[in-house]
Amino acid sequence: MKDFTQRISELAQAYLHQALALGLAPTDDEFVSWVDAQPLASRPDLYHNGWAHCWATELPSFQEWVLTARGLSLPEYLVRRLSEKEYLRWVDMYGTPTLSR
Repeated sequence: MKDFTQRISELAQAYLHQALALGLAPTDDEFVSWVDAQPLASRPDLYHNGWAHCWATELPSFQEWVLTARGLSLPEYLVRRLSEKEYLRWVDMYGTPTLSR
């Protein structure tokens, strides 16, 4: 049996891959709001690269931002795939209901 952290890691990857599997493409507004939420020093490079590059490189925070903006949050994804005990353990371990820290 897989250990808990390995299982969570695989589920988090599956969650992020939904963005591609569902054929989602970020809107310009989603890109701008995501970039504006990033550290100030990294924003010029992100804007220079554009959303297509950031999306193609599968940046986890960008994928999660778009999925969440579309109503597909990580907690909702995990609550459907984990037992209540496992879900509460996940919240307790990571202290946050998102992939971002």
